[in-house]
Amino acid sequence: MTISAYLNTRVSLFAARLLTPRQFDELVDCPDAELPEWLLRHGLDTMVRNSGDDPSAEQRIGAALLREIAILARPLRGGQRGFIDDWTRRYEISNLKSLIRGKLMQQRPAEIAASMIDLGHFARLPIEQLLHVEDLPELLGALEHTVYKDLARSARQTVEMHRDPFMLDAMLDKCYYEGLIGRVRPLEMQEGEDFRSLIGDMIDRINLMWLIRFRFNYGLPPAQAYFLLVHAPYHLRSELLQGLARQPDLAALRSALPRHWRSRLDGAETPIQVFAALEEDSIVFNQRLLRHSSSAMTRVIAYIQLRERCLRRVLAVVRGRRLAMATPTIRHAVHLEEQAMAVGAA
Repeated sequence: MTISAYLNTRVSLFAARLLTPRQFDELVDCPDAELPEWLLRHGLDTMVRNSGDDPSAEQRIGAALLREIAILARPLRGGQRGFIDDWTRRYEISNLKSLIRGKLMQQRPAEIAASMIDLGHFARLPIEQLLHVEDLPELLGALEHTVYKDLARSARQTVEMHRDPFMLDAMLDKCYYEGLIGRVRPLEMQEGEDFRSLIGDMIDRINLMWLIRFRFNYGLPPAQAYFLLVHAPYHLRSELLQGLARQPDLAALRSALPRHWRSRLDGAETPIQVFAALEEDSIVFNQRLLRHSSSAMTRVIAYIQLRERCLRRVLAVVRGRRLAMATPTIRHAVHLEEQAMAVGAA
């Protein structure tokens, strides 16, 4: 069996795990007594085995995705394997954020470890060693001797200038995505237009969401908001993003977008509505590539993104049910969970 045949077969099997809108409605409306059996029938019982809002929810999502990624990555070599390894670094960046934030807040090693994702063989950091360093300067010094040395230097500069967890998280996210883009170009040429469109859509969407959040939710000045964006060679290029960052409000920013992007935001007048529109558009785009792309790697990444959204929706529904929320409130909470994932995940 060729690598492409293996990937296409595995992805097609895994895609059956993605819940349909009708199945999400079933989950929301499922009687309490039948909920455990429903989750078991859909292979989701281990995702919500404790409480739906316990601190380990994020770790379980990451662990579940990494188990599937490990299966998909088995036959990969060269640029394809390198890209999958780079993709999984986003989970290690999450652990790195927990480490840095924990040292900033002087947390105990056990407290920090409780918020981290088990990366298995994808791990590159000496976590046990880093958990027990004395303070943040020692942590950043130790990181400079790892594969994240460039990122550690950026983190040090950010801490020295701001000592602000938000700015630190934003800088780490920016560095991660710019590194990913820098290494993916040869694979884009190999995999073709679908793969390039998939990566480009993801980065452009992230940039637009971040820009709106930085400017209109957090009130950052244009230059600072632009600086925190990902510099990338896709549709929303640097010159355009600079112009968008200077817009005084969301309506003006929408008007300054290229026509293709304006059409994606028809009827969206608030940041939350914009995030929801972009997220829904991305889901449809990934579903189309998953079903129809001739590039196996494109289908793999489309599936991974859809699977993460699916798991987050499930946890949002279960969390709402266990908090005895009304059904309309739960449905609204599911959309908020998707938006938080879209604008905050690295």
